[in-house]
Amino acid sequence: MDKKMKSLLTFVLEMFVMAAATFAIFTYVVKPIHIQGSSMKPTVYNNDLAVVNVLELKMNGVQRFDVVIVNSNRISDHLIKRVIGLPRETVEYKDDVLYIDGQRVDEPFLDQDFMSQSIAEAHTTNFTYDFSYTLQDDEYFVMGDNRLHSEDSRGLGPFHIDEFLGKNGFTIFPFNHFGWIK
Repeated sequence: MDKKMKSLLTFVLEMFVMAAATFAIFTYVVKPIHIQGSSMKPTVYNNDLAVVNVLELKMNGVQRFDVVIVNSNRISDHLIKRVIGLPRETVEYKDDVLYIDGQRVDEPFLDQDFMSQSIAEAHTTNFTYDFSYTLQDDEYFVMGDNRLHSEDSRGLGPFHIDEFLGKNGFTIFPFNHFGWIK
């Protein structure tokens, strides 16, 4: 085999290995996501680019307040939302307060200034309208952080663990939004 052919075969093999490694990383470790919409504002913004952790979801499952990517067949799109309710819980909001099985639960991730501004702009009194929902086995209740502008479990119903693609993650672009998604 001449030197040019050996060099070409080496190049093709290297490209194949890089493509396979890239595919494996972006399928089994992290998943890139393009944020569309303002339902998670101010946690993430419309047109942000992020990567979410696929491996952590598979290893540790889902906990309350995780930010998850949901593959929704109901609207033929991926959604980014926050897990509020876990299987067999009753999720209830009364006067902007979250109750899980009748117990008050604080939501420290919600930005109070953003909430006040949103309430004023919408000419309403609550950031999260009152409701109650009881989950069944393997059902999760998810909501956007921008409660007045979020299509989530309140309208779409609960989601199942097999609909989750990844959780938490990191915003990579634009650079002024660079950081962990919490």
